[in-house]
Amino acid sequence: MYQHVARAFLFLAAFACGGFLGAPAEAANIIPEHPRLFFRSGHWGSRGLTLVALRQRAGRPEAAAILAQLQDSPPNLSLRAILLGDERAARQALEMLSTPFRWKELTTDEGIELAWRAMAYDWLYHHPAFSPEKKKQSAESLVAAAERLLRELDQGEPHIFHTRMYGWAMGIGLAGLALAGEHPRAEFLADYACRYFRQRLLPARRLQDGTVHNGFGYGRKYTLWLTAHFLSCWFSATGENLWERIRSDEGDWARREILFLWLGRYPDRSYLRFGDSYSLFSDHYTFRAVAERAWAYDDPAGWGILNRLIRENAGNVVEKSSAYVY
Repeated sequence: MYQHVARAFLFLAAFACGGFLGAPAEAANIIPEHPRLFFRSGHWGSRGLTLVALRQRAGRPEAAAILAQLQDSPPNLSLRAILLGDERAARQALEMLSTPFRWKELTTDEGIELAWRAMAYDWLYHHPAFSPEKKKQSAESLVAAAERLLRELDQGEPHIFHTRMYGWAMGIGLAGLALAGEHPRAEFLADYACRYFRQRLLPARRLQDGTVHNGFGYGRKYTLWLTAHFLSCWFSATGENLWERIRSDEGDWARREILFLWLGRYPDRSYLRFGDSYSLFSDHYTFRAVAERAWAYDDPAGWGILNRLIRENAGNVVEKSSAYVY
């Protein structure tokens, strides 16, 4: 009954690299066109998101409240710019993109910041205000940040179940995918991230077989979401569908994560408490983790969960900074 409602809301719920552990890596076949992170300009695959389809969804009456939330972060503003032709949003996003990274202590969020800027670079690539000079400056900044995270990952700390590993690898990967053809280090960064996921992080997810060890705080907010963001982005940028490989060859653990999230939610809308528990009365993290899996598998249970979360939260089911995942 509600499946069409969820799809109307899910602008970017959509959000794979060779074999998994032990297989040699091959260079990524990254498409040359922009945009290529999460969606493309033209048709790709039976269910791939396109810019035309997103603009059509943005024109629906029920989209107005969601579009109003596309503020504050580089991907939110960039998406608003390309969907609505909002020049002010484009300028704000480009200004954020040109601002130097000011990292001190590195946490998971630095990987997310890098990924968000990579998304803005890709989505606004053809905007008239994004001059060749600004592109070059932004590319150098993105690569420098990615190289710093790469050095941290190469040290091997803390471990493959820590959220920082997922955030840093995801950020490196999206930067490489966004900059392919624009910077000599881009393909290396994309391949590095793919190898890191394939050889370390995806086997960790497979080992936990649809669950997550660090609870409904960090587990929902970071581990499950960041894994999905990389898988979806790799798919759109390369055409290689790791989601389906996980389903056919890895025991379908990614789809079972949908059920794990839902079965851990009590009737009073709170969540099971274990591990790093916080925001246990918020559906924000569940929505965005389920959304990408529902899109990847066109999953009826996932669509039903998303529509229920939308109804019970009056549409306010993601953090404002990541409103682009509606």
